[in-house]
Amino acid sequence: MPSTDQKLYAAAHMNSAQHANCISCHFVGEFPVQRGKDDLQKMAPNLGNVSKRLRPEWTKAWLTAPMNWMPYTKMLTLWSEPYGPALPWDKATLSPKPHSGEDQVEVMRDFLYTLRPDTVWPKAGEEAKSPVVQGGPSEAESTGPSAAAEKPEKGKGKAKKEKAPKKHGSIGSASGTTG
Repeated sequence: MPSTDQKLYAAAHMNSAQHANCISCHFVGEFPVQRGKDDLQKMAPNLGNVSKRLRPEWTKAWLTAPMNWMPYTKMLTLWSEPYGPALPWDKATLSPKPHSGEDQVEVMRDFLYTLRPDTVWPKAGEEAKSPVVQGGPSEAESTGPSAAAEKPEKGKGKAKKEKAPKKHGSIGSASGTTG
């Protein structure tokens, strides 16, 4: 779970037209109907769905180089040198400062996993006091993908494996015909 400072750092830069500017295309929470009517071509997915739909390592790879995954994407590559120095973001400070682009990508990725489909996104300049930054963990935060979610619960035993249905034309019926 990112710290309050990390959340503020991510949210402030996502709102900033001079920095990451994510919210100029993406949205969080309720679909912005008027924005969709005005400029549907510029609309990008709801970031509140990241934790339910994407794996953390894939999200990191996407943020690092979106055009490697989808050459026709409109999303810009922010970190042309992800292993080079961090971008000079100054909307909010973070201690310790990210040393590389990869450090910034990880802060952004981890923050995205705190968002939910019903998150209310703050206006630019109001991030510090918003629930996005100040809010504590909720039950919904445990529903995203994680290594723990892929392991069986203790004491529950192994899940029963269901037999796969027979394929059309397979051999093996009592009458010797194919089915």
